[in-house]
Amino acid sequence: MLHEPNDPKHVCDMINEKYEAIEKTINNINIEVFDHGCFTGGREWNHQNISSPFCRLYLVTDGCGIVNINGRSYDLLPDKAYIIPPNIIFDVYTNDHIKKFYLHFSAQLIPGNDIFDGTKSCLILDWDNLLVGELIQYAQSSALKDIFKFKALLFEIISLFISYIDYDIKDKVQILYKYEDVHKYIKENLKFGICAKSVAKALNISSSSLIKNYRADTGSTLNSYIKNMILRASIEKLLFTDLNIKEIATAFEFCDEFYFSRFFKKHTRYSPKAYRKNNRV
Repeated sequence: MLHEPNDPKHVCDMINEKYEAIEKTINNINIEVFDHGCFTGGREWNHQNISSPFCRLYLVTDGCGIVNINGRSYDLLPDKAYIIPPNIIFDVYTNDHIKKFYLHFSAQLIPGNDIFDGTKSCLILDWDNLLVGELIQYAQSSALKDIFKFKALLFEIISLFISYIDYDIKDKVQILYKYEDVHKYIKENLKFGICAKSVAKALNISSSSLIKNYRADTGSTLNSYIKNMILRASIEKLLFTDLNIKEIATAFEFCDEFYFSRFFKKHTRYSPKAYRKNNRV
């Protein structure tokens, strides 16, 4: 028997359930790709003491390689996916030949803080080479639907790796929302002269409260965060652009390239020129 629309028996409660994780997190997940490609090389692929502020994803399709991190060696083999996390020192090479799809990326929830930062080892998971072929096929295409498919596969790989690390998303989301305006202002006005007090003044908030609360909530000072953001951005320009040292110094409003070089060497132990030469691989 069919019920008429106005029949009480036809009426049901309307429910519209929302999910906090989606509402508060998804639009703040930032996956940024800096470099990618299909690489084939022999024994000349030998790089020592490499360090960078981004992750390196390796998908080997033929041959093999080796990565050394903190005295431990990891074989780079087909049918596996590897992430070398940011801000660690490592060696990478092959004793014969290697063919791989690589992708240099950052995965951030809080601006300037990579999700994989603090990981001290190479992350490994099983990944069928047929899926690597799909990934490469999508990367080669100019069709928008294939770019979406590439991004979906990339997110799937990264999500599997995230299950290997200890990442407290609840605390990170609280920090993200509490300091959203602070981080946004720093990102939009990133230059050497910026500091916690100037940020507070621009946002019309108490500098003493901002300095005190930021350190209590994050475990580091806001000035350290600003310096790390400048360092990270300058490294990206060194590795992924052809700007000379003077042009990079000017971009971040250092008084001159020599002052920028002193700042850079203080935080990395390398001059900008030496860092670019050693890590541009």
